[in-house]
Amino acid sequence: MEPFTTLTSCCVVLPAENVDTDQIIPARFLKTIDRRGLGAHLFADWRLDEQGRARPEFPLNADIFRNNALKNGLLPVTLLQPAHARLLELLAASPLAPVAIDLDAQAVTLQDGTAHAFPVDPFSRHCLLNGVDELGFLLGEENAIAAYESAHPARVCTR
Repeated sequence: MEPFTTLTSCCVVLPAENVDTDQIIPARFLKTIDRRGLGAHLFADWRLDEQGRARPEFPLNADIFRNNALKNGLLPVTLLQPAHARLLELLAASPLAPVAIDLDAQAVTLQDGTAHAFPVDPFSRHCLLNGVDELGFLLGEENAIAAYESAHPARVCTR
C-alpha cells in the first residue's frame, strides 16, 4: 500500500444517505479473495439496469463502509453540515472545482480557500500515512512483540 498524505481532485456528488456496503459492491461480486477488478462492480445496481446497460442518470455515510474503506487504504472524509453545504454550493457553481484533502492536517480545503477539519481515528491515520494495513502494522512491531514476550514468559498452568 502506498502512503497517503494529500490528494487534490474534483468531486462527484452522491446525493444519497445511509449507503450500505451491498449498494457499494453487491455481494454477488464478492466471490474472490483478490481486490483487483472489484472497481468494475462499484455501485453496479445503481449504475446498471437489469440488462447490464449503463443508467445515464447515475451521478457515503455508513460505519461499515467507513471501517472497510479504511482497512482497504481508502480515506472516507466526513464534513460538518456547513462545510458540506459550502462544498455543494461551490460544486454547483463549478462542477470541476478542485478539493484538496490533507490527511496529515486532517483538513479539506475548498476552491474558495476555506479549510475544514475532518475526523479520522489515530490508528487508521497512522496506517494510511505510513502505507500499511493492520497486518503490516503488526509485522512492523515484530521486534517490540518479541521483546515483550521475552520479558513476560508464558506460564504453564498445572492442577
